[in-house]
Amino acid sequence: MASEWQPIETAPRDGAALLLACADWPHSTILGKPVPTKVGGWDVDRRQWHIFGGTWKPTHWQPLPEPPTNQPQAAGGGE
Repeated sequence: MASEWQPIETAPRDGAALLLACADWPHSTILGKPVPTKVGGWDVDRRQWHIFGGTWKPTHWQPLPEPPTNQPQAAGGGE
């Protein structure tokens, strides 16, 4: 099930990794580029958002998807 983007004000501030986005990023607004999304989280010690590889302030968040498993996939039919 896909998660919906939620306002950043509702994000957990416990240091958990989240998927963050900036809906008012100037390059999206002015140049029409895609809204940036990156993994990050609330830095509990600094009391601010930390975005890995980003310098913008997030406006939205959603939980990270479940990672893939290392279990072998079942063989598909018809091969």
